[in-house]
Amino acid sequence: MRELTVVARDLGTARSLLGVAPTGMATRVVLLGAAAADDGARGLPADRVVAAPGLTGHDPAALGPSLAPLLAPFLSTAGLVVLDSGQPARDLAGWLCASLDLPVAWAVERLGRAPDGAIEAERPVLDGGHRLVQRLPAGPVIVLARPGPGPETVGTPVLEHSDAASGPSALTVRPLDGGPAEPARGLAGARVVVSVGRGVGGPDAVARYRRLAELTGAALGASRAAVDGGWLPFAHQVGQTGATVAPDLYVAFGISGAVQHTAGMRSSGRVVAVNTDPDAPIVRLADLVITADANEVADALLRRLEREG
Repeated sequence: MRELTVVARDLGTARSLLGVAPTGMATRVVLLGAAAADDGARGLPADRVVAAPGLTGHDPAALGPSLAPLLAPFLSTAGLVVLDSGQPARDLAGWLCASLDLPVAWAVERLGRAPDGAIEAERPVLDGGHRLVQRLPAGPVIVLARPGPGPETVGTPVLEHSDAASGPSALTVRPLDGGPAEPARGLAGARVVVSVGRGVGGPDAVARYRRLAELTGAALGASRAAVDGGWLPFAHQVGQTGATVAPDLYVAFGISGAVQHTAGMRSSGRVVAVNTDPDAPIVRLADLVITADANEVADALLRRLEREG
């Protein structure tokens, strides 16, 4: 019987990725780094949780050699290893596929069963207007998934601990603005995302949105234009070539809503668009549209949040 193993760096992403599993499939989660010490792991809706606090960092050449032996027993049962679609996960998936000679299915939104029991992966194509169903090979497969709303149920998984640890990294992180490097916090599994685009004006405007994200417990996202402009690192990019998110609330400040961006956030529960252009493409996806200057709206929200503590 095939089993599904989620590999994640935070609980929100782990829960979201469990949502792609076919009904009735045995599931486990491998938690990396700080997520392994989170007590919330005890409530994940999986059969087993493997905590590996020593598996840290984003260098696949440092992480992969220690992670691969941990995954080997799961892969021997023709298992599916599921990671999110963010850049660090894509890098890791590439290392695993090349090192273990495994196939990969990418941009997957749902896994299902064919009438004969085979596993099928479904993903959007042609700007989301059509669905492509891919029959997966019978052996082990690496799956890069676009996280959706995960199951809300609380599980009682069997907890295990792994002493596996990453090797030394050969990567050097160089911040774009000369300040401290800032990773995107749990973007793929975030319940709330505050995203900025070209319409906020420039890099000097980003600080207010970072503060807004901090006060609301949100993850900070960005459009490709904002990332290409050097306003935020690539780890914050939401879209077809960045992270795919499915938060309960997605607030887009100054984002026009090009297809490349909306492909990464169209599964959001509620979308708020703040834009001076009432005809911007993102308006068609929004549940609430605020036609106003994005920075003025953000400043008003900050004043209200800071006043109320």
